[in-house]
Amino acid sequence: DWACAYDDFISVGVHTSWPVSKVEQVLNDAGCDAAVASVACLPTIASAKAGGTAPRLALVVLLPTLPGEELHTSTIETAEALGIRVLQYDEVLAAGRASQSTHTGVGFGADAASCPDTDDDNDAIYTLMYSSGTTGGPPKAVATPKSTWRKTNCSAGPLAAMAAADDRRAVSYMALAHGADRGVAWFTTMAGGRLGMIRAEEGTEEFFSALREVQPTFLLGMSCMWQDMYSRHLLLLQPMLDQALTQRFVDPALAESLRERRPDLWAELRAALLATRSGSALEGRCLKVAREQLGGKLVIAATGGSHTPSAVKDFIRSCMSDGNEAGVHDSYGSTEFPGISRNGEISGEVELKLQPVEIGGKTIYSPDDTPCPRGEILVRRKDGLRTQYWQRPELDAGVWHDGWYHTGDVGSLDYSQRPGPRLSIIDRVKALEEVYWEGDSVWIEAARIEENIYGPIAEIDMVVLVSDRNRSGVVAVVVPQESFV
Repeated sequence: DWACAYDDFISVGVHTSWPVSKVEQVLNDAGCDAAVASVACLPTIASAKAGGTAPRLALVVLLPTLPGEELHTSTIETAEALGIRVLQYDEVLAAGRASQSTHTGVGFGADAASCPDTDDDNDAIYTLMYSSGTTGGPPKAVATPKSTWRKTNCSAGPLAAMAAADDRRAVSYMALAHGADRGVAWFTTMAGGRLGMIRAEEGTEEFFSALREVQPTFLLGMSCMWQDMYSRHLLLLQPMLDQALTQRFVDPALAESLRERRPDLWAELRAALLATRSGSALEGRCLKVAREQLGGKLVIAATGGSHTPSAVKDFIRSCMSDGNEAGVHDSYGSTEFPGISRNGEISGEVELKLQPVEIGGKTIYSPDDTPCPRGEILVRRKDGLRTQYWQRPELDAGVWHDGWYHTGDVGSLDYSQRPGPRLSIIDRVKALEEVYWEGDSVWIEAARIEENIYGPIAEIDMVVLVSDRNRSGVVAVVVPQESFV
């Protein structure tokens, strides 16, 4: 990735979880000339070349084999017969040492973080990052200029404390195919740290097993990952609280009856128990499990991608290593427009305003709302630089209007905070829910589906779709009419 940046190649990240069809689509859409890949990915690349979906691909650099992997000469021969030159990673390193080319430099590197405007060609594209976004459908490539990348990801941001840490260790589990994850990789190495590469879906047992092994001091997780962790914590804690509460009743059957008939009251009893010494001890045991799952060494943790509830952020603080509870950062941005705010503080690189949100002719959110203005978040960079969709001007026209990027997120500005207004993400303009299906991200219009179900059916009073991007599928919670019951 660094070599591509220095020598003006446009790099394209490919996620390890993508199905073959999506990899072929990306290779074709981006017009890739070369690929750096693991041994396991070589057959996929050869298949794309043979099928005509990667006509320009002429070179593959194979990464070193991992434990348990085996490279068969027949695999290489198949690729070379299709016109693909295959090089081992060691061959590339040897050739580089032999040539000792002098780089002109493009303003990347540790010094560039403090002097981000050293590149004369600020608009030159550094990378393409593919994202389905909230519109769903085929993945779209976001083209990021070098200067935008440097200013967003090569400056310290929430990782500043890493430079002072004795043991700087971060985890990358999105294969450089995600903007925030790639920023972590860049800054970690700039700060002299080490990077653990994990090939596992976030939230899985394999993922947490890898975290326990790497023991990161920094961990970036999308909001859904932290919420999944919090759910796991509650699944462990609540049965322990229920058992402790039941033991306080003379008649266990009465406790069970109360729990079933009055779940609201039972929840209050749980909260009251948590406030006691014994309840706190139970919670401490569960938090120790969660802390160990995350490696036990966290100094800095970051969440983002969507709204993270305050209860979840409190949980993350409890999972930090001792003395680093303040090292939790809530970031906001997107692949199309990274680095908008951190911990509610709006970046000095951007301008931001709110636009009224109307549904069915009625204004739902307005910048005139009190005490906090609310509305769709519109942003633009002060230097005029911007990302764009790769060769898709019609998509650009859908999100860029009069120089402002329309995020699709609803925000609230709290002007009672100092030194400036604090931004909170409170809603989406469209009622969309994200679901992962067969390794891909799919967005569904939950409200429309709900209306189509309970609108024409008299026996149904209400139906709510519940989705979890860490699970395949959607659950419908149906409330029937009382007369029908």
